[in-house]
Amino acid sequence: METFQEHYLSMKRTIAARKLNVDMALIDRAVDYARVKHKDQKRKDGSPYIIHPLAVAEICLLYTSDA
Repeated sequence: METFQEHYLSMKRTIAARKLNVDMALIDRAVDYARVKHKDQKRKDGSPYIIHPLAVAEICLLYTSDA
């Protein structure tokens, strides 16, 4: 999984599967903002940097309860 789209869809699937009560419009805006701000950054392996924050967000979602 090395593309932005794959990571973003995976994160959205995790949100849906966990049935978390989140504002997806706000998440979409935050991801769009981060993607623009990090557009020219690359990871050591050459993949887009934005993949890292998406992966971390998904990991955090796995340990989040919907209060």
